Amino acid sequence: MRNRLFVLIALIAMAFLFSCAEKGEVEAADIIACKTFDPATHICDKRDGNLYKIKRMPDSRYWMAENLKYKPPHDLSKCYREEEENCKFYGRLYSWSILKELCPDGWRVPYDEEWDNLILRSGGENSDRKLKANYGWSNNGNGEDSYEFEVLPAGVYMIGRLEDGETCEMYDDGILTLNPWDGLGEITVFMSIGESADQVIASNADGKFKFCWAESSFKSVRCIKE
Repeated sequence: MRNRLFVLIALIAMAFLFSCAEKGEVEAADIIACKTFDPATHICDKRDGNLYKIKRMPDSRYWMAENLKYKPPHDLSKCYREEEENCKFYGRLYSWSILKELCPDGWRVPYDEEWDNLILRSGGENSDRKLKANYGWSNNGNGEDSYEFEVLPAGVYMIGRLEDGETCEMYDDGILTLNPWDGLGEITVFMSIGESADQVIASNADGKFKFCWAESSFKSVRCIKE
């Protein structure tokens, strides 16, 4: 009797899952990977079952509202200081060389101009204050998190020194310099596709700041919907 009841419950559950899929609310494979969720507020990464919050931002585009945690099948991603707990909270840091394989289906790493447009529409010079989480930043650097984008200071990793021609932009009263592992609580660096630079948000500065990085650096990723 118990086995029959279990089979009946399983059949009802599967019928519910696939009815949701037929309505276009969510793919059945997503529900199997991530369990039940609201596709208006979350996306499912079928590769590992991670569920991510998404937000329609002031630029009218859908962005992931937390850092990517996907672990690719090679050593081109890292947890800050190689501590798994940091990946669970801050997401992983990724090599630029694998940017095309990072985001879930239907999503991708943003282009320079898409970051620029997001920053412009999110307050321009006040954008980092509006985008940063209202917790987790050192030196009184917490933000307002006006759009629930929840930028956290995930730090950064860099292998070796900058090559010739690879320089960092100056801001405030000097050049930001980092050790191989540095910046947790102080800074986050988001990967960006393009010729200019990646997006940097720091604890001790307001507004939009860019930072040129060597290809060997490992950075956080926020995906944007294609």
